[in-house]
Amino acid sequence: MKQILIIITLLFPLFSICQETYFKFFPSEVTDEVICVDEDQDNNFFLGGLRYINGEAKSYLLKIDKEGNKVKDFTASNNNQSCSPYIFCAGPNRVLAVGYSDSVTSTGLLSRICVWEYDSNFNLISRNCCTFGENVRQFPQECLLLNDSVMYIGSVVAPEDDPNLHLSILKIGLPFDSLAYFQSPLTGVQTISDLIYNEIDSTLIVSYGGSPFKGTSYAKIIKLDHNLNHLSSYEPLVFFLINSSLLNFTDTSFLITSSTTNWEIRHEHLITAEYSYDFNLINTIEIPNGNADTAMTCGDAKNTMVTDSIIYTVGTYHFVAYQYPWQHDPSWILINRISKNFELIDQHFYGGDAFYMPYDMKGTKDGNVMVIGSRYDSQAWPHLYQKDIFVLCVNNEGLIVNIDQPTAPKAQEAIVFPNPGSNYLQVKLAVQHKNAIIRLFDTNGRAMLEKEVSCDEERVSTTHLRTGTYIYSITAKGKVIGQGKWIKN
Repeated sequence: MKQILIIITLLFPLFSICQETYFKFFPSEVTDEVICVDEDQDNNFFLGGLRYINGEAKSYLLKIDKEGNKVKDFTASNNNQSCSPYIFCAGPNRVLAVGYSDSVTSTGLLSRICVWEYDSNFNLISRNCCTFGENVRQFPQECLLLNDSVMYIGSVVAPEDDPNLHLSILKIGLPFDSLAYFQSPLTGVQTISDLIYNEIDSTLIVSYGGSPFKGTSYAKIIKLDHNLNHLSSYEPLVFFLINSSLLNFTDTSFLITSSTTNWEIRHEHLITAEYSYDFNLINTIEIPNGNADTAMTCGDAKNTMVTDSIIYTVGTYHFVAYQYPWQHDPSWILINRISKNFELIDQHFYGGDAFYMPYDMKGTKDGNVMVIGSRYDSQAWPHLYQKDIFVLCVNNEGLIVNIDQPTAPKAQEAIVFPNPGSNYLQVKLAVQHKNAIIRLFDTNGRAMLEKEVSCDEERVSTTHLRTGTYIYSITAKGKVIGQGKWIKN
């Protein structure tokens, strides 16, 4: 069993008090991944994802309480419940899990879309499946539940006699009493990114990824009516990669958050755009990432949420594309707070001790912000090439503050990488800091380096230092904004 690693604690003053903020992960001896999270009426959280056992993906469901403690988990015990990563709390003591079930027919392999209904202790209440056509494999990738009575499921469809993937949308009237179905004639679909429903005109907006038609964007958008009749299609003029997330913003507009690329330096970074429901671009904001390939959006699930005054987006900082998904360089979960005028207010970093990839972001009923995803520790011998689930819950200022656990990890506003390093280190400042001072000390407390940092990301030479372990402290405006260990090889 892997041991839980204590993330470096930063000594930040407490700006507000909130009991239910935390940063935890759940070690196991196999690979666990979660895709989505939902909260029930008792402030328990239900996470849906996959558990990989001997190379086979099985449905995995996890229940935690409001303090982030594990209450119960569930792994499917047979192939008929192999994959149900999407989960919804639909009414009291009722959990819906959505996925697919494989079966062998006389003419080939068939994948059916299924909805499992459980109680809050994961006891099965009902199971309903459907399919469209013979020898068709359907892989649900995004789900949307409306008013606990209507569900839309976006899938990639792979017909046995067609090498091209298709996009399909399924509408289910719960409890599984009516169906509608849409399959796009478009081919080259790679992934279904997200679904949102516009209640003003009763339309469904679908984002999916595929090869550029006009050479402008990998993200595509289609609009359907509530019965899945096709209304229009659009390819954004802004360049988005395929992992885009949609969110209703105003009565007349929605948000897209994704990765984009600076073609001059070939580096990915985050972008959020506001579009009208008629696909007119209104606003954009790009999140700077210095001079390194360090940022991307959080996969195929939600990476954006909105409160009355703030837009929150989440991504991974210090992402190394060629190492994915088994990145041995540590990364940080990056939460950005953006005003509704599309101005970046502040940023906070979490992690830095392993590779973190967030998958879902959601506001909690007590006003906090929750992020879930996967954590990979390349040093966790003997459990190499194995992922665990993390859960990060911060207050509305992006901070982890818990007076009952004063040693709990806090948000960082400045980070150092690569770690370990050699002849240099890079200091990254959050946007709220224009300059800072980094100091390095040896293990005996002697000052070995002091350097002023005057831009958002700056390289600091360490060629004069001997190999070994150093303690770094980054200060700005009279407070410590980053602190930890740095190793020189």
